[in-house]
Amino acid sequence: MTQEELKIRIAQGESSTLQFKQQWSDNEKITKELVAFANSRGGSIVFGVEDKTGRIEGLKYDDVQAISSKVGNMAENNIIPALYIHSHPEEIDGKTVLVVDIPAGINKPYKTLKGCEIYVKQGADKRQVRDNRELLRMFYDSGQYYPDRIGVPDTSIANLSESLIDRFFLNQFNKRKEDFGVPVQNLYQNLCIIDEKGQATLAGLLFFGVMPTWKCPAFKIKAVCFVGNELSGTQYRDSVDLEGTIPEIYEQALRFCEGNLRHLQDGQSFNSEGHLEVSRIALEELIQNSLVHREMLGTDVVKLLIFDNRIVIESPGCLPGDLTVDKIKLGWAEMRNPLTAQLCAKTMPYRGLGSGITRALKSGERIDLVNDIERDKFVATIWRGSAETGLSSAENIDKSSEINHFSAEKARLVAIIGGIVGESAEKAVTIEKMAEILIYLETKHFAKTSDIATAIGRGESRTKDYLSKLQEMDMIVAEGNGKKRVYSVKN
Repeated sequence: MTQEELKIRIAQGESSTLQFKQQWSDNEKITKELVAFANSRGGSIVFGVEDKTGRIEGLKYDDVQAISSKVGNMAENNIIPALYIHSHPEEIDGKTVLVVDIPAGINKPYKTLKGCEIYVKQGADKRQVRDNRELLRMFYDSGQYYPDRIGVPDTSIANLSESLIDRFFLNQFNKRKEDFGVPVQNLYQNLCIIDEKGQATLAGLLFFGVMPTWKCPAFKIKAVCFVGNELSGTQYRDSVDLEGTIPEIYEQALRFCEGNLRHLQDGQSFNSEGHLEVSRIALEELIQNSLVHREMLGTDVVKLLIFDNRIVIESPGCLPGDLTVDKIKLGWAEMRNPLTAQLCAKTMPYRGLGSGITRALKSGERIDLVNDIERDKFVATIWRGSAETGLSSAENIDKSSEINHFSAEKARLVAIIGGIVGESAEKAVTIEKMAEILIYLETKHFAKTSDIATAIGRGESRTKDYLSKLQEMDMIVAEGNGKKRVYSVKN
């Protein structure tokens, strides 16, 4: 902060990040101020400024030295754990002030030595913290507490899907859980999907749970496609709560975007499906980011909002620790939920290297990232840029009609297939993928396994399973053998 910037901030008055002191007051009061700043987002105390008026009084040389020494001693000896601060004199309009910078603490919660009191900033003032939930949040922010490893009350192994866990072991270790030669309870504990009491952990539910939102209603995505560009708009094209495990919600979110965004031909043949108007990479990375790095202690949900001019992905919790938007743009990362990130890396196209944001930014889309401290949210916006698409308002309406027809047709097919194979949570993804195959084949008329696998975002082996089921249901037919084998919808 330059001297001119400091002068402007002083003129604006005290705030949650700036405090004035004309002189040194009492040790206990200063200690409480330091604790409050460290437990919040950090800030500065400026000595030599009258706190009621903001008038710059200035300090003598001896005062600067004495205050600098005292505040350093307070931070080191009167606060648990010790706090490291930075003090520096500045000259404003010929008068010297002492600026004491207190960073946001990395070992929260900080307490006063006397009475072990915990304070946080509240506006220009401070308040004492007594609520256990708020204390947990401080431990969470400082990386000393991980809610995704904690058991969820009133849950057990029975709340976990055995088929999802079996699939995980086969994909990761190429063997079944029974082949490890240890009790299942111990195996699940080693994987951290149940705790020592036999309760399902939060991460266990979020990746292997049977309808995890029944127990954890905050862990879903509220997706809305609005008409127009205003959040307060009363008209919308599509609105749905996306629920299930994290991998299932991720797939649903991508399908919601695909169903409500334009598909561009860009010189492709008339019968081709086209590609999304915005980068799929950007969507994948930002949706994954919202699910993996969200704050897990609150009751808010992830929001996926599509407007005519932009896509907004809003995640609960602003950036943890000392991360800033500038840092994450350069690939800096801090694992707020390490177990969630670890399981994502094993079950989804997630790399966990802090490179997701940089990949999204390299996609060529115009992306805005906002660390909204006041609302405690991280917000990513992808601008749709109708100028690049060349579509008029009338053409946009026509496209919306096509999108709605696509969604309605898919819903009809899902209902038909669901009535045949059952509607359990474990089969939900299979049902949706089989519906996508039918819609794809209705568009293409004939397609090979490799093309279908690419279209639905699944491997060829899994796609063959879906195709076999559809053949057993007498919904599709196959012609040819080997690599020349093609599938079509049965008339």
